[in-house]
Amino acid sequence: MFINPETLARLTRQFGLLYIDRKEDSTAEEGRMAVRIKGWSPLGPDSFTEVTLHGEGGLYELDVEQARQLQQQLQGAWRGNAQAFQSLLEMEPKAITSSSEFRQDGLHISGNDLWTYIRAAFLRDHADEQTTLCARKDCETPYFVKKKKRQIYCSDRCRVSATVRKYRKSQEEAKKAGKRAKGKKG
Repeated sequence: MFINPETLARLTRQFGLLYIDRKEDSTAEEGRMAVRIKGWSPLGPDSFTEVTLHGEGGLYELDVEQARQLQQQLQGAWRGNAQAFQSLLEMEPKAITSSSEFRQDGLHISGNDLWTYIRAAFLRDHADEQTTLCARKDCETPYFVKKKKRQIYCSDRCRVSATVRKYRKSQEEAKKAGKRAKGKKG
């Protein structure tokens, strides 16, 4: 996913704040959180996209470029880059304050900072040797957590696509080999 103000706004609306970097005093309505997302948009390079969320009142500011850097750092660690992995380990830990609630569709856990949760979940899954990359070279979302020990594709779609591609290639090679064999006989 390419991060731009619109995708960061969608992520923020669905999951909450990616990171908490700076909180400004504001006159935000109590129980409402205003989030300004800075980055390039059709309105200009330093325009803001505003998102309002339920939660602790205040004004938060997210920068698209900083979100991209966090994404690149996580992707680097996922690909096995030792420096990126080490920087994830060394990031200043933020306390995860959370609340949980049992609902009809399962346990809901909410926290103050999505990045802290993403980092902790990745480090846990990585330690369990569950983080990997999809074996399909042109997978659009190659980063995934394995459900089975020997899983190499992120989804059935990728597995079937790779299998079909491999089959077609073998058929093409067999066809070429057959033409070469006929050419030698004549």
